[in-house]
Amino acid sequence: MNLSSQEVLFQSLMTDDEYIVFEGLMSLIRSCLALLGIVGNTINVLTFISMGIKDGVTTSFMLLALSDASYLVTVIARAAAFAFMVSEILSDYQTWYPVEPYGVYKFSGHSGRIPYILSNLITTLVSVTRCLCVAWPIRFKYTFSRKLALALVFLFTMFAVVTFFPVLLFMGMTWQFDPRLNTSRPALWMSPLREQVKDVVWTGRDALLPFITQVIMITCVVIMNKHLKSSYRFRHRDDNHTSKNTLSPASLSVRKKTFQQPKHPKPELTGKDLQVLHQVLLITSVYIVCNTPTILINITSLLERKLSIDLYYRNIYLSVTGCKHLFQTINSSFSVLVYYKYSSRYRQHSILN
Repeated sequence: MNLSSQEVLFQSLMTDDEYIVFEGLMSLIRSCLALLGIVGNTINVLTFISMGIKDGVTTSFMLLALSDASYLVTVIARAAAFAFMVSEILSDYQTWYPVEPYGVYKFSGHSGRIPYILSNLITTLVSVTRCLCVAWPIRFKYTFSRKLALALVFLFTMFAVVTFFPVLLFMGMTWQFDPRLNTSRPALWMSPLREQVKDVVWTGRDALLPFITQVIMITCVVIMNKHLKSSYRFRHRDDNHTSKNTLSPASLSVRKKTFQQPKHPKPELTGKDLQVLHQVLLITSVYIVCNTPTILINITSLLERKLSIDLYYRNIYLSVTGCKHLFQTINSSFSVLVYYKYSSRYRQHSILN
């Protein structure tokens, strides 16, 4: 097979040995972060239970923690499968396992898409609910119940499963003869049609959906900022009006003479309002940063057809996918720090205290 100069360049940039070293390092980093994230999300679940799962907002936060923890479990499973795969290679297949580790490695990564997509949708739901709590606090408080939150998350779960299932039909673990082992074992099988199905299903799910959710979350931050500043100005206007009416005639006379008129309050948020805005803004910022690689990889793989799991740029594709998983692991692991810093109610019920 004749390779173009560009193909030779890409293969020289990432050989099989270099990919194994790179992915091994990525797997180690992701595993450490995932372990910390599982501990953090466990703390989240216990804290939200302590707070009382009585409303839709708290229910959504708890389900988000469970979904994040589920994804992080698949991250550790993927790293373990990669370690088994490397041990086979280093032993020149003198040490081998009844099931092909590479197949388990790939399926662990694919199965993690279900809880991760679910986490993305719940994160968007949380941003929308926080926004509505600010915009219509009294009306929305009694509308968004625990049952409604559970129903929405159930629909999100069905969406994540349904979008994963079509690709699953074109790949699997089948009994195959491995000449390196001189025996048969369950190994990864992929249909030639898999890439076409993936382009249709995953492009919409992993490129278009994250972009839409990012737009929604940014819009929620803008709306929250507008309503919180409006509320802040309204409260301080009443305070200034009250203080002006309580001034003595002598004080009013002095203020008139020195031209010291009451200052208009600056629309700068403080206290609880600022914490709520910072919480949603930080969650949105991390969400955008950590999901942008997913969008770029899916768009690039559409433009460059050879950037695929079984074509010329295989090692490059697997390496950038490993980086994508690292960002996703970060996105699913940091929430406990945000909640603890920006929520006084969370700190009050947290088991960390």
